Amino acid sequence: MKHRRSLITLVVMVLVAVACGLPFGGNGAEPQAGTTPASSEQVESPTEAPTNVPTEVPSEPFLSVPGIGRVNLLTDVQGGGEKPLLAWESIPGADRYQLVVFDETGEPYWAWEGVGTQVYMGGSESQPPTDSSGPVVGAGYSWAVVAYDANGQITASSELRPVSP
Repeated sequence: MKHRRSLITLVVMVLVAVACGLPFGGNGAEPQAGTTPASSEQVESPTEAPTNVPTEVPSEPFLSVPGIGRVNLLTDVQGGGEKPLLAWESIPGADRYQLVVFDETGEPYWAWEGVGTQVYMGGSESQPPTDSSGPVVGAGYSWAVVAYDANGQITASSELRPVSP
């Protein structure tokens, strides 16, 4: 329940930022609150870092809040399969991260929260079997990461980046 509340908090923060006129980057779609599966699994130690260098890096941040840093996403925009390893660089002073995957309409589809800097789609620490159940990415999906300090304050945000199999 704590993690669903954190996702709802993130979505509300995005909606408040948009309503206040703060820039909200990416594909122009605004995430809406709703029924979004959330995972409470945490990845505390990296498994293997992605070897692909992103081929497309949008320049607009997911959240533009004065004074926050930038989370650098490491996962390539395509070719990671339906359950890709989503990875990003650590942020000094970050206590935890929230990751949100949006579907092709811009609606929140899947979320994760934890202390690690990488997680496979679905929340596992290791590559899930291709025939396993759970969330998968599709054409037109995107993702973003927000970093929080120990006081729960946003310290950094990534751009909203496309991800497809």
